[in-house]
Amino acid sequence: EPMAGDLLGVPKSWRRGGLGAYHRLRKRPLRTLEEMKEELCVGPFDTAVADDRPSNSTTSNPYWKIPRRFPFAAKYMVPISKELQRRRRAQAEVYTESPGFEWSIRCAWGNVQEATALLTALNYFWQQNNNIVLKEVGMCGAGLELGSASHLLVGATPDALLCHPDGTLEAVEVKNHCPFLPNYRVSSQKPSLNRNKKRFRIGRPQLSPGIMPHYVPQLMMEMLCVGKECKSAVMVRQTATNGALILRIQRDDEWIDEMMFWLNRFNSQFVEQGVPPPTNFFLEGSIPVDQARYQEFLEWTKRLESKVEVLSHVPNDMIQRATGTFFGYGNLFLD
Repeated sequence: EPMAGDLLGVPKSWRRGGLGAYHRLRKRPLRTLEEMKEELCVGPFDTAVADDRPSNSTTSNPYWKIPRRFPFAAKYMVPISKELQRRRRAQAEVYTESPGFEWSIRCAWGNVQEATALLTALNYFWQQNNNIVLKEVGMCGAGLELGSASHLLVGATPDALLCHPDGTLEAVEVKNHCPFLPNYRVSSQKPSLNRNKKRFRIGRPQLSPGIMPHYVPQLMMEMLCVGKECKSAVMVRQTATNGALILRIQRDDEWIDEMMFWLNRFNSQFVEQGVPPPTNFFLEGSIPVDQARYQEFLEWTKRLESKVEVLSHVPNDMIQRATGTFFGYGNLFLD
């Protein structure tokens, strides 16, 4: 919402407003495994797709050689062939002609680079203790008990779980900062007159050491849904050219209780009643007590920034990436 976004410092391009949550919660929930299977596993994408990527199952793989004094936890074999590289280039040419590609490329980059960022987390923690395990995880939260008065279903999907030898669990969330910036943003000409408006330049952002406030609810929800044994969460903020930040935030059960109060209030006041929420629905609502309480909740959220622990700034040359042996491979746009 505008007022909450301003207070938390959320970029306007990332604000979705209450209507997005309202329409999402109005959809039919998936309550059983059968419903999930029907929704997620049946459809146009349930057939096997041929994979022409080179096999990396043998030690004679031509795409990767074991360097001396290998500093990482696992081998990262390059799964790309010349044909796949050619297809990616052709797909990229089509992609850049699509409407809104300047923004959709951010999501595409984040999805593609997720595995590399998780590998960064694994390598960092493995250097601290080589018995640490990074596990893939799906939807969490099925065992939550929210109380009989609540009809709200919640869940969260961390990017991974970090399993420490002492049994401690940490939710892991990765954010990849897209390096592609449209050229017309730095042009003195109007976008409509700039012939290079469909080309990118590579940005080199300097990361500020922290977690942006609008990610705090996501991390707290992940810790809640993983379970009581999850007392902290790790975030990896990775760039293409300036390395990665590895951060940790501790679980705050009092803040989580307040978050659930407002989620239940939103669900009962708007979603269950079929009433779309107005702009600034709590901060400009009809109940003064709610206005003050919600204002304090937002300020509390912002204060949690100061409690984020910076574990490491991993240099860019210590990010384990797939670098092919083909001359010229390394084009970030085709990664």
